[in-house]
Amino acid sequence: MKYQTPKYICAFIFLLLASCSSLPKGQPGEAAEQMTQRILAAADYEKWKATSAVTFVFRGDDRIFWDKKRKLIEVQFKKNLVQFSEITGKSLCFEGERRLTDECGELTAAAVKRFYNHTYWLNPAFHIDTPNAVRAIAEENKLLVTFKSGGATPGDSYLFTTDDEGKLSEMRMWVSTLPLKGARATFANYQKSATGVRVALDHKVASLANVNLTELQMFAVYPEAGKPDRFQGLLELTGGPGSESLNRKK
Repeated sequence: MKYQTPKYICAFIFLLLASCSSLPKGQPGEAAEQMTQRILAAADYEKWKATSAVTFVFRGDDRIFWDKKRKLIEVQFKKNLVQFSEITGKSLCFEGERRLTDECGELTAAAVKRFYNHTYWLNPAFHIDTPNAVRAIAEENKLLVTFKSGGATPGDSYLFTTDDEGKLSEMRMWVSTLPLKGARATFANYQKSATGVRVALDHKVASLANVNLTELQMFAVYPEAGKPDRFQGLLELTGGPGSESLNRKK
């Protein structure tokens, strides 16, 4: 008997193929820089730079707490909690209440990758004006951005589409971590944080995977007055943040 591929598998393959596309060519120059500034303004970039800290849950699993001002990060994933400093490179690792030492290097590496990936979804626009980013106008007045260095996966490219206000509405990705080249992601359900920064909480990738952010909170000041500092143990371990940064590249 001749085997027939189930219709749902055919539909799945069709969606995958439809999501693929070739990396377009772009034209750098004044038009690209003007579009960059329009996107940054719509992303509340100045308010983001003034935000002291942010926390959120990524896809209902990993929890991030990012102290932007002091460059201190906490990542909770599976049963692990990892804190690390972008300045000193030192880290603390726990499984429940038990501090881990031998496994901490490996866990920190995993936490750093999660941090780069998850915080990128807060708003990719926050990264388009970095020195390692090459910006160009591509098809239909869209902004093509290639990160030449830095981050977890240097060389990645993104094609951004905006709404009438300049907020990101769609992103196509040519990244080493995804097998689909040109995979499309949408941005929806923009909500304003306590510091005035709007964030899209809902994303759909390749019309299949949901990348949602929940429990989002931004802080104008952290640590908050009269409340404990979650990074006190890490600061005691590192001797406090210094003046040299490892530089968030992406």
